[in-house]
Amino acid sequence: MKYITLSGGFHNMPSIRARISDADYENLKEGFITLREALSENQRRRFDRYFCGVKDCRCGGVGRADIHFD
Repeated sequence: MKYITLSGGFHNMPSIRARISDADYENLKEGFITLREALSENQRRRFDRYFCGVKDCRCGGVGRADIHFD
């Protein structure tokens, strides 16, 4: 397992770390998959709430976060 750091997003939230599999880490880094594909469903929901949490907001949640590879 490897870590990525997510920051920014539409609402400019502080950074948060996410743990993803080695294969997803490499595929995400190379651009073969999107961030939403690399995260589990539970991670996506949790990070969407973290980055926005406003019901019916159209900001994109975690999908708009900047990705930093640790």
